[in-house]
Amino acid sequence: MSLYPFLSNNYKGKNESKPTSVLFPARVKQILLSDNDKIFEKLGGWGSIGAIQFKPLYSYTDINTDNNFFAKPLFSNIKQYPLKEELVLVISAPSPTIVDDPNSKEYYYLPLPIGVWNSPNHNALPDIPYFESKREEINLGKTFEEKSEARNLLAEEGDVIIQGRNNQAIRFSATHKGKNNPWSTSGENGNPITIITNKLANKEDDPWVPTYEDINEDGSSIYLCSTQEIPINFASKNLQTLNITLSAGFNPSLQIEDNNSF
Repeated sequence: MSLYPFLSNNYKGKNESKPTSVLFPARVKQILLSDNDKIFEKLGGWGSIGAIQFKPLYSYTDINTDNNFFAKPLFSNIKQYPLKEELVLVISAPSPTIVDDPNSKEYYYLPLPIGVWNSPNHNALPDIPYFESKREEINLGKTFEEKSEARNLLAEEGDVIIQGRNNQAIRFSATHKGKNNPWSTSGENGNPITIITNKLANKEDDPWVPTYEDINEDGSSIYLCSTQEIPINFASKNLQTLNITLSAGFNPSLQIEDNNSF
């Protein structure tokens, strides 16, 4: 019996040699990132950086045989490469040799892996036989390590959020009065704010619980505000070098006093 109930509807069996769909899902088995990779010369050198070796998702083809498939990034100006065992969408499109052969095609993959786990860290999904024959950790690459503390950011209406795999993020947001986020206590709805964060704080035991940024707990961050007030806890209020002193009421507005203190 097939491991997938619908497998027979997509592939005829072990003799299946090549995907025929224009757009199809595939599992990443190897990715070309340097000239040290074995497939560097085979794929054309530096012009193929980011190319992947893949296995069609519903195929019986053994990746260790000669029936290997390769795909280059569909977009050359967006560098977001997948990890081993992640799923991507592959498309058949014209190859560079189309000048000589109008029917010449090769495979390209879309830059975003399929978010099967909706995780910013990784979305690897090895084939079922992998789980049956191996009990060790999933091999995600040569140096990449899974980070259980990496979590999604809570989004507000209209937010644009970019998250890295290792707990860093860029948020393009605005004031949302009445919401319990750290930047909406002042100003008017729609006042823009941009937040860049490196190493989001791990406040929950459950890595699936999304979070907001915390300027006092995150590793490091940059807040580009317009009318927002961000509650910063200072390690020291002693600014004698600048001939000013931060008053105990500094949280977060600056108020000029007659004695040159804030």
